[in-house]
Amino acid sequence: MKIKSLLPAALLATLLGAPVAQAGEFYIGAFAGNSSFDGLEDACNEVRRDSIGRLPVACVVNEDSDTSLGIHAGYNFTRWIGLEAGYIDFGEYQATVSQSRISFPLTLSADVTYASVVLTAPFTEKFSGSLRLGGLLGNVTAESGSLSASIEEEEGAFAGASLDYRVTENISLQVRYDDLEVISLTSAGVRYNF
Repeated sequence: MKIKSLLPAALLATLLGAPVAQAGEFYIGAFAGNSSFDGLEDACNEVRRDSIGRLPVACVVNEDSDTSLGIHAGYNFTRWIGLEAGYIDFGEYQATVSQSRISFPLTLSADVTYASVVLTAPFTEKFSGSLRLGGLLGNVTAESGSLSASIEEEEGAFAGASLDYRVTENISLQVRYDDLEVISLTSAGVRYNF
């Protein structure tokens, strides 16, 4: 009878004592994955709407996903709460804009820096899940031939989640999903814990 009543407390103590995230621990990491520019079709639709009453403009999305690379660094104040900052290069996206008989290719590139609070929940001794919530500063650049312009630089919200596996005391593997308003990213990475 006493064993049954102690079992939930023992399991809880095991989870809370899991060495997944350590208090006072710094980390750095890198990740790569596939990003999707969810807002590119909306931007093309806006170009079409703005051309009503003038010469018609057509905008066609050719490629709205690309390989993305990112780096991040963080600090765990406790096993459950930390801060993280990072940089993500989302690659390039392709569209074609046409007016009358003239058309030109348009290449959009995007990158972002972010800062977030990280909330970590250990599942087992080696597995954990993390939630990142914070802010970002993003930049989108448009190029067509030799012309290049920064078309948008704005602040926004940042949210992400990850599953982490601690391979050794210093090395963790991570699968991430990040949502940055108009761009979403699914990636895998590695993290070094100090």
